[in-house]
Amino acid sequence: MNFRLQIAAHITTFFLLQYFFAIETAITPRCQCFHFVDKVHPNIIKNFQILPKSTHCSRAEIILTVQQDNKEQEVCLDPELKQGKRVQTCWERSIENDLKKMRECIKKLRKGPKQNKRGQTQKNSV
Repeated sequence: MNFRLQIAAHITTFFLLQYFFAIETAITPRCQCFHFVDKVHPNIIKNFQILPKSTHCSRAEIILTVQQDNKEQEVCLDPELKQGKRVQTCWERSIENDLKKMRECIKKLRKGPKQNKRGQTQKNSV
C-alpha cells in the first residue's frame, strides 16, 4: 500500500474516533451537581427536581429552582443534610412526577417541621 494512503487512512481513523468519542461524551449524562448548599430558605424555592442514583452518577441529586432578586437560578441541595433528607422523604411519600404533590412538598418545607402545642418539634415515631 502506498505510504501516503497509509498516513491518510490513519489520520481519517483518528478523526473518526475523535468524532465518535465527542458525540458519546456529549450524550452521556453525568452528575449535574458539583457544588452543594447546606440549606436554602424555603420561601425562595419555586421548584425542585430529584435525580436518583444511576450508573452515570453515584449519588442522588436534588436540584432546586430558587428565585432571588427577580432572577431564577438552580442550586444543588446536599442530599445528606437535614433539608435534603426532608425533600427526599416528602417526595418518596408522594406519587412521583405529580405536580400537585411537588407543590405540597414545597409548602411543607415552608411550614417547617410540625410542632406540638408547647412549641416543641415533634419526632416521627416509627
